[in-house]
Amino acid sequence: MQFIVHRNTYMGFISRSIRVVYMNLYQIHDQVYQIQEIETKMEQLRSSLPKLYRQNIASSAVEFALITPCFLMLIFGLSIYASIYVTLNGIQQLAAEAARASVAGLNDTERNQLAQAYISNNTGAYPFLNPQKLTVAAGTTGTAAPTYQVSLTYDMSGSFIYSFTRMFPLPPPQIVRSAAIQRGGY
Repeated sequence: MQFIVHRNTYMGFISRSIRVVYMNLYQIHDQVYQIQEIETKMEQLRSSLPKLYRQNIASSAVEFALITPCFLMLIFGLSIYASIYVTLNGIQQLAAEAARASVAGLNDTERNQLAQAYISNNTGAYPFLNPQKLTVAAGTTGTAAPTYQVSLTYDMSGSFIYSFTRMFPLPPPQIVRSAAIQRGGY
């Protein structure tokens, strides 16, 4: 009898172990089935990727076609305004340096000669400046303080920049800059 009880206990343990193994096998089977479903979905996704890639290329081309003209206009406009600014700055600097050079003159005639000589010798050092388009006016101002003024007028109308007046609003092509310096205390 004791053997039978022991046998029944042993058989119960085996049957429970077999049930646990079957349940584990069933769970593994379900996981394998889920993995196979995932693999089939991934395969479907992989097969649709070339279509998706072509759609991305097409949308990139459309974006490029929309953005490029605006970007080029921005870059081109910046370069045009930068060249105008460089010209304006160069003319102002040339006028200021000519006024400083004229300080060494003893009278207005000598000051005019010094200013003219400085401008003719140094105009080539400034970018975008053409000496033939530069007009110089130098002389004593009518103020109470003894000052000497150098005025430069530059015509940019023949410049390549002013061929783009339809695309960009540009300042007038006549540029006038002047610099004044005191002659001293006499």
